[in-house]
Amino acid sequence: MTVNALRKASSDEEVISTAKQLIKNWKKFVPDKKDDEKESKEEKKEKKEDKKEVKNSNNSNNSGARPSIYPSSSMPNDTRMKCREMLANALKLSS
Repeated sequence: MTVNALRKASSDEEVISTAKQLIKNWKKFVPDKKDDEKESKEEKKEKKEDKKEVKNSNNSNNSGARPSIYPSSSMPNDTRMKCREMLANALKLSS
């Protein structure tokens, strides 16, 4: 939002084009909300299935084994770090 505001406020064509390109590059790394909703629904469904499997295995075999838990997605942090890296590179190039 800050870069876009800078783009709109600037009259320098180089700043405008660089900001547009930066925003386009960022959008490539950020998944669509539709994709996120699909993934979150699939993850919820998988978790429910895993819970059912664990419940069934505990009822049939009471060995005390712990269920495997999938790690949470690190996509937001990866995306954030890539954005920070791209912004830092853009700022280095402008100076």
